[in-house]
Amino acid sequence: MELRQLYAFMMLAEELHFGHAAHRLGIAQPPLSQQIKRLEAAVGHELFHRSTRKVSLTPIGAELLETARTLLVQLAIGLDRIDHLAMEGASRIAVGFTATTSLRILPAIVRSFRSEHRDTQIELIELLPGQMRGALLAEQIDVALVRGPQIMADLEAVTLMIERFVAVLPEGHDMASPSAPFSLAELAEEQFVLFPRDRASEYLTRTLRLCEQAGFVPNVVEVHGWQTAISMVGSGMGVSILPESVAMLGTPGVVYRPIDSSGFPVCLLRRKDDKSLVVRQFIDCATAVAPSFEISA
Repeated sequence: MELRQLYAFMMLAEELHFGHAAHRLGIAQPPLSQQIKRLEAAVGHELFHRSTRKVSLTPIGAELLETARTLLVQLAIGLDRIDHLAMEGASRIAVGFTATTSLRILPAIVRSFRSEHRDTQIELIELLPGQMRGALLAEQIDVALVRGPQIMADLEAVTLMIERFVAVLPEGHDMASPSAPFSLAELAEEQFVLFPRDRASEYLTRTLRLCEQAGFVPNVVEVHGWQTAISMVGSGMGVSILPESVAMLGTPGVVYRPIDSSGFPVCLLRRKDDKSLVVRQFIDCATAVAPSFEISA
C-alpha cells in the first residue's frame, strides 16, 4: 500500500467520478483506475461500487476513507513539525476541534492559514465538546472549533457559519427520495441513533428540541460517534439527526434530508485575555474562509 494510492483513493471518494478525480490529481484516468485496483488488492476488498453511470463507496471504502484522512492529516502535521524543528522561536498555535468540524471547515481554515503563515506551526487536537473550556483555560489549546452558541464569562466566541441539521435515513425509507415530502413529525415512531449527553450535550439538546417542536419525544439509542450513528442507520437500525457536513462522506445505504430549522452555529472560542498575534491571525483567516463553506437553505 502506497501513500499515493491512498491520496488517489481520497480524491475519488470525494468526487465519486473517475474523470473528475483524475483531473484533480493531474493524471490520466487509466493510471487512476490502476492505483485504485492495486489499493483494493492490498486491502483485500472492493472499495467502490462501479457502474456505467455511478461510482459509490462500499461500506469498507467508507471506513477506509476516515482512516486515510487521519493518516494523511497526521503525516502533513508531522512534516510540518519537521519543517519547524530548525526554526528557533517559531510561533505555534494549538487548535482544538470536534470530530464533525474536521469534515469541511477545519481543513479549509488550516490550508488557508498555512498558505499565509508558513512560519507558524499548527497543532490539531481532537477533543469532546465538554473538554474544550477546560483545555482552553489550562492553555493546552489556543482556540477551539465547536458547534453551538457559547456564552462563557472567560471565553470569547466568534461565529463562523450556520450549518443546518439533516435527518439521516436508510435508503429505501418512505421519505428517502428527494421528491418525497419530508416532515420530521413523520419520524415520531422511529428509533433515533444519537450521541449521549456527556459527549455532545449541546448537539443532543438541539436535536431533542427539534423533535419536541415537531410534536414528539424520540425513542433514543445512544452511540459514541457520528460514524457509528451513520453506520447503524445504513444497517436499518433507526434514523438520526446530524450536522449537514456529514453528507459529504457519501456513505452507501443512507440518505440525508434537510430539516427546516434555524441551524447550528459553528464557532471559534478563545480566551478573552489572550492577546497573541497568532491567535488573532488564525481567527481572521477562519472568518475569511468560513462563508464559502456555509451550507445555506
